[in-house]
Amino acid sequence: MLLKEALQSVTAIVLASGSPRRRELLGQMLPKDVSFVVQKSTFDEDLPKGDDAALYCVRTAEKKGEEVCAAINDPSRLIISADTVVVLDNVVLEKPADEAHAVAMLRSLSGRSHDVVTGCALFHGGRATTFYERTAVQFSSLSDDAIAAYAATGDPLDKAGGYGIQGRAGALVERGDFASETSSRSTKLIWAGIRYIATAASQLCRRTPSGVSTMAVSGASVRHA
Repeated sequence: MLLKEALQSVTAIVLASGSPRRRELLGQMLPKDVSFVVQKSTFDEDLPKGDDAALYCVRTAEKKGEEVCAAINDPSRLIISADTVVVLDNVVLEKPADEAHAVAMLRSLSGRSHDVVTGCALFHGGRATTFYERTAVQFSSLSDDAIAAYAATGDPLDKAGGYGIQGRAGALVERGDFASETSSRSTKLIWAGIRYIATAASQLCRRTPSGVSTMAVSGASVRHA
């Protein structure tokens, strides 16, 4: 089924995120004649982190989307929300509080491998579905001067883990085309999620304390809340 066909029951698409990168990704994956609007969530992102970064991301994305859904109060619209964190030694790194915090984060990442986890939630017609994407990233060994110079740009302050791979921080990564690889896989997952929810699939699993269910789509996985 074509994405455009799956969107026939959607009156409008709302991205519940102020992230320029997410706006860019969504714009790239939608048909050229399909537009969307941005309504940033005001959710405080204060959920307990626990030991499962993916579950934390998914739940935070859900809360962001639920807040925007309640504000808009129009189930015919498709609401898309997301949350991203960096995970190092099972510790979740979100946005740094200030420049000194960003420097500390970057020093901890220097010369090491970590995970970047993004959770996504979609809402439409009283239904909701969630999924996440995890990608391993290897940082180069960074000098204190390099870390200080990057932190001084202000770029780290609004980014999980204190860096954004699509911008200046691309030079900090030792190997792998993280940006294009993650964009490609995330786009496929968002596409699968939109098709799933917009076509009102016959089964929708709700999360229970025992865990989540998984549906395989195009070699990836979509997790349903």
